[in-house]
Amino acid sequence: MVESRQDRDGYEVLIDGRWRMSVPFWLRVPPNRIIDRVDNPTNRAVVCFTPEAGILCFVRPADS
Repeated sequence: MVESRQDRDGYEVLIDGRWRMSVPFWLRVPPNRIIDRVDNPTNRAVVCFTPEAGILCFVRPADS
């Protein structure tokens, strides 16, 4: 689960110390990485991310 925000251009996720990044930063989610599902049981945004590959997939929070 990850903190996310949405604007008119799409979604961004907060990449923080969990991924061993020295400074937290907001990263734009590429549209082709968004999984279009409505059955997110966490009710929060979920991202699959690695520092080497970037965002692999993103599930929107339930209320978006």
